[in-house]
Amino acid sequence: MAQAAIEEMRDENEEGRTAFGTVVAECAPVELLKSMVELDGEIMYVGHSGLQLAAMHRSDTAAIKLLARDDPGGLQDALEVAEVAAVVSLLRKCLASWERGEVGGLIELCGESEVLLGHKEFVEKYPVHHAAGWAGDVEVIKPVIKAHAAKLVAEDEDSDTPLDYAVALNVNQEVVAFMDEADCAFLNSDIFGLIRLCGKTPYEKEV
Repeated sequence: MAQAAIEEMRDENEEGRTAFGTVVAECAPVELLKSMVELDGEIMYVGHSGLQLAAMHRSDTAAIKLLARDDPGGLQDALEVAEVAAVVSLLRKCLASWERGEVGGLIELCGESEVLLGHKEFVEKYPVHHAAGWAGDVEVIKPVIKAHAAKLVAEDEDSDTPLDYAVALNVNQEVVAFMDEADCAFLNSDIFGLIRLCGKTPYEKEV
């Protein structure tokens, strides 16, 4: 029964919208959205982003909070299509916390979820990876590298470096170029290059 319900929610209509997407766009009660997400967490990413649809069509921040805590990586796309002032304000606050790696702040805004709790542990272990993948501005990354310079070329559990995250996940090419330059400076032991890029680092004392 549950599997049949999941398949029905994932089916797309002639407009390419899933049943879940229609429920989001037509401003169904938040309780219904929550039930659908709990039944099938992956449904948020089938067809159109649930968070993006909510930002486009809904004025209630409760729905935004529910969807954002399971899809923090989609905050920027949602903000770009949001028009209602309250929704725009919430998304900006959420995005600022997310880009800075302040997952605890995002939890305060939207509530706990397995996604956020898991990523909070990830940021604590790999702060530069997170910044490289999701920071929307170079200025957000600089203080992270200054504080965690030794992790600039560290590998995560999948052997990916912060530069790999930037290339794969970050749409801002200035950030990608910055990470490439910082990565090269570190690998070439160019301390002055890192200082030029980020300001003083823990390694400046060694110069």
